Amino acid sequence: MAAYAAAVSLVGTRSSLRLQHSRIAVLFGTINVTNYNSTLVEISGISNLYRGTAYLVVLGGLSDTGYAGEWIDATQAVKCWYPSAAQTHDHDFFISGGEAAATTARIATYATNILGKEAATDITIAGADSATKGGVLSETLAAKAGSQVANDVDVGAFKFFAIGVGR
Repeated sequence: MAAYAAAVSLVGTRSSLRLQHSRIAVLFGTINVTNYNSTLVEISGISNLYRGTAYLVVLGGLSDTGYAGEWIDATQAVKCWYPSAAQTHDHDFFISGGEAAATTARIATYATNILGKEAATDITIAGADSATKGGVLSETLAAKAGSQVANDVDVGAFKFFAIGVGR
């Protein structure tokens, strides 16, 4: 198991840029986590440019290979997760009562699963009323969290922006 490894590439400069007449410094570029390890190691290419932990690092979404990441202040490193798969689900359509019919009497299903109703106007039945009036049955989905990336994975590059008290 190799150690956590990350390289910082700055955009347009070799160090943080100072805001005029202040101690506030900004920095932006990419953090390339070439070998992820759950034992996070300080990314000195960023932390050495600021005083203590008086700075904020914001990552620009997913890495270029699709991993999720978060800057952890305590370790001054990026913690990574496998992205959560989108949950899929189906909705069932429920018809309360009804009748088999050859015409569009009240509401009916036909041989080809076409729905008909007596009125020529549209109708919407709220999900809360579906048990007694019919309609689309709702389904509650639990949040599906991503899991932390395994050790020794190249998670790719994250764009970042940092601001804080410069050295």
